[in-house]
Amino acid sequence: MSKKLVLDRAVTRGECPELPEDLPAGSVVYVYNGPTYNRISLAGIAVTNWPDHPQFYELPLRALANPPKKNGSGLLARFLSYLGLVHS
Repeated sequence: MSKKLVLDRAVTRGECPELPEDLPAGSVVYVYNGPTYNRISLAGIAVTNWPDHPQFYELPLRALANPPKKNGSGLLARFLSYLGLVHS
């Protein structure tokens, strides 16, 4: 089953044009585990509105109250964490 995530702040379609609608702080989304076809940036995460749903969109990691770790523990991950783009 997909991991449940909670938005720490509102995310609008102005910030993320592919959102189906503006999402208020506290909204629940789920990690998308399927293929993303290289459409997700290093500062974002693929999510869905329902667990195991096939339609996904990108949200910024910084908008999540409980972001999952991304990119393991390699040099790139440490650098992105240093820049504040991902949480370590």
